Amino acid sequence: MNIYNLKGSLRKDIFDYRFHIASLLAEKTSLEEEINDLENGKVSPDAKKRLYEKYRLHLNEYNIKNLLPTLKNDLFITNTNLNIFKNILDSTVNAYNALHYYQVLSPNLMGFIKNRLIKEKLSDVDLIKTMEFIKIHNTKCHEGRLNSIASSDLYLVLNMLNSGYEEITIEPIESDKLKKAIQNAINAIESNPLTNIETILTFNNLTIEEQIYVYQNILKYYQDEIYSLISVLKDKDFYFDIPLLQTIKDDYKKLYQKYMFVREKIDTLSSKLTEQEQLETSKISELPSDINELTHLYYSTNSIDPTKCYFVKDIENMREESYSTILDLINTFKSGDNRNTKYLSTNGSFIELKSDQVRIVLKPMGNNNYSVQGAFIKKSDNDRSTYVNIFTRPTAKLDNEYTKQVEEYYIKYLEENQRKGSR
Repeated sequence: MNIYNLKGSLRKDIFDYRFHIASLLAEKTSLEEEINDLENGKVSPDAKKRLYEKYRLHLNEYNIKNLLPTLKNDLFITNTNLNIFKNILDSTVNAYNALHYYQVLSPNLMGFIKNRLIKEKLSDVDLIKTMEFIKIHNTKCHEGRLNSIASSDLYLVLNMLNSGYEEITIEPIESDKLKKAIQNAINAIESNPLTNIETILTFNNLTIEEQIYVYQNILKYYQDEIYSLISVLKDKDFYFDIPLLQTIKDDYKKLYQKYMFVREKIDTLSSKLTEQEQLETSKISELPSDINELTHLYYSTNSIDPTKCYFVKDIENMREESYSTILDLINTFKSGDNRNTKYLSTNGSFIELKSDQVRIVLKPMGNNNYSVQGAFIKKSDNDRSTYVNIFTRPTAKLDNEYTKQVEEYYIKYLEENQRKGSR
């Protein structure tokens, strides 16, 4: 493996580690919120779900103290993994920068690269050749040290480069398809002139929201690249020869052009998304004109037990603070008021009732009959999989007696438990 290929492998590692760290940070935040709920004597639905899915433990108000240490142990493990991956990322970035900007790799970094190549199961011969390439690289770096300047002389430039960047906050989505789209897009931008990217980057299989997510991650990637470039100059242990300063300036200009290209794509897609949402809102008028007369709800299920239909099971796993919103959405829709209703762009066979983060998915059945498919709290990391799961549920049967039993149960359940959420 030559230096060029090694740099390519390290760049891919940097992308993977940053993506994984973002997921760990999201996991840490969720665990901290769940632990805080339990420490205050509140049964967190997310903690309840986590403990059952991971350990098959049933959380309730009586065993909070017993199960709290389990979540704290999970948080400890997550924090430990987070620190490990942050350290690995730092070493990977330092190794890449040293190779890319012709700096001497320290013995520690050489050992880091050697261990990384061993894990890649490189043959002994290729491993030896790669380490020899690094030794030759180090030798060449020493040759230009006489004509060098200290990074402290470049702080004026650094201050210009380090100003005015936006804070990019992205809620991670666990999706191999989106991760691959992000990586492929970065590879395309790196391998082609920006003037050709418009025809190369196509995301026909992604929604506008997913495209925005992809471009946000690319924007974050180039922002991190710019920050890494700046960190090279700020490291006072580094001394650069004068031609290298021009190289860094050229690299910055290229990165900034890519950054602004992606920024403009996000702005364009965000405008399209706004237009789409306005169009979907206007399409609500296309619902049957007699909806204001009488609306009938039926409930998707795979059980004859009215307390086990999908909608009931969904709301029982939602936080109590959302129960009053669920009641309001159902009652408002049944009364013929469409203000909280929209068609789903991902599947035109369904509509949803929405308020804040609460979503109730319905399937029109004709003649003002609607199959209630399910409900959930909207989060960016659960949207796609949750919608797909709800879409595949069976359409409800037109059974008025079953509907009566379901509604009697969940209305009483919501009314009684919403008081807990407001305390």
